[in-house]
Amino acid sequence: MPDTPRPEDFPKVSCELCRKEVARSEAKSAEGRDYVLFFCGIDCYEQWCKDQEDGRAEPPSPG
Repeated sequence: MPDTPRPEDFPKVSCELCRKEVARSEAKSAEGRDYVLFFCGIDCYEQWCKDQEDGRAEPPSPG
């Protein structure tokens, strides 16, 4: 039987809003000039966009 990667073998990223860890391949992303933000789903992404419009969002953390 071939070696099939297990879910924990895939690279993970943290959602920018709720910090939930998700597989990088499943994460939604928003690219900025010098950074990329990842979101666990459309709900967190939409909330982040709303926070940006309202001026409540924190600047992205480097790295």
